[in-house]
Amino acid sequence: MNRLALGVHQARARTCHDPDAVRRRAREREADYRARHRERRRRQVREAQRRLRRRSPEYFRAWRQAHAAGERARRLRWRAAHPELLLAQRRRRAARRTPDTAQLPASHAHHPLFERAWEILREIGIHRDDHLTTIRDTRWEDACSEAVLALIEGRDPEAAVRTTLAAERRFAARHLPLDHPDRLSATA
Repeated sequence: MNRLALGVHQARARTCHDPDAVRRRAREREADYRARHRERRRRQVREAQRRLRRRSPEYFRAWRQAHAAGERARRLRWRAAHPELLLAQRRRRAARRTPDTAQLPASHAHHPLFERAWEILREIGIHRDDHLTTIRDTRWEDACSEAVLALIEGRDPEAAVRTTLAAERRFAARHLPLDHPDRLSATA
């Protein structure tokens, strides 16, 4: 019993004038507990890491935003301590930014039906490889597909291509882009 006539536990249960002292004592007790039992400490660290891995990126993003000044200082310390990792990180980002320059092969490259269809299109006057870069026109691809179908079905491929291109031109003529008012007034 102390002079206030409280028991030992009651005296400790009173609110402390320094709230940080309570937290500090709890941290010290936990540190002592972990320091005494190595295997238990390892399990605690593993469990803490597992919990961290389960957290979503939004959690860490929100934490970084809430502690912006500390995060800035931490990043500066990391950059000063690990220049080689920073350089590797920059190289990886630059490699992701550079586009892949490998040329894709033409669709159905070197297939005899498609080669014959493109020959028919060349006879009509469509030359897809006349320019510095190969022109990819969806109308030409549709006409090539229609020529292949006509060859398979035994129809006249040239007539099928001309019909498809005429229909495509009619569709393009009916659907004008609405971005220029001058074009609308000229058609009205």
